[in-house]
Amino acid sequence: MTMKRMHALAAIAAIGLLLAGCGEDPQVAPESGAEETVQQDENGAGSTGDESGEQSFGAITLLVPEGWTPIEVTGEIEPGDWAAGFMDDAEDPTAFLRVMPESTAPPHADAAANELIAAGQFTDIYGDSFEVTGREPVELDGAEEAYEVRFRYLEGSTEIRGRWWVAADRRSGLVSAVEYAGKDVTDEQFDAFAETIEFDPRQAG
Repeated sequence: MTMKRMHALAAIAAIGLLLAGCGEDPQVAPESGAEETVQQDENGAGSTGDESGEQSFGAITLLVPEGWTPIEVTGEIEPGDWAAGFMDDAEDPTAFLRVMPESTAPPHADAAANELIAAGQFTDIYGDSFEVTGREPVELDGAEEAYEVRFRYLEGSTEIRGRWWVAADRRSGLVSAVEYAGKDVTDEQFDAFAETIEFDPRQAG
């Protein structure tokens, strides 16, 4: 893994520490009845009154959940990097999403999914508790072929559940990926978010 890619992952590592802290130290958890509360919408968004927004990153277009905050990604972005990210709360995040507009994997969704799985299993990005809980081909709007991978890992004593969606176009050779993970995200929220993902190789820069 290049130093540039390590820079791109640094923000997620920081989120992981915050998520772990929320699970281990009750002093940092929101107090019941606090004046500022965060409610979950159908996509698992932390609703703060902001409008949700459709965003495009290369061939990927998706709906960033309402009230989410961009994650700062530093360093030069290269193919294979998570080039954009968002979290549900800047100070007390419980969920995040990332976008990889261009993977370096061969133009097959299953091969690209295998690369993500290998990174989870054989690097320390997700710690040593990472495990895949399911994978299957799925339909994504505009994708010639697509795969969904379900996974889990621990941050401290907090279980983080997540999904990757990988889309591939053999004619152009383009592969893109999206990640959504968090400590309280339900299957219904994952599924609702997946419905917002679109893949269009023609709009890739």
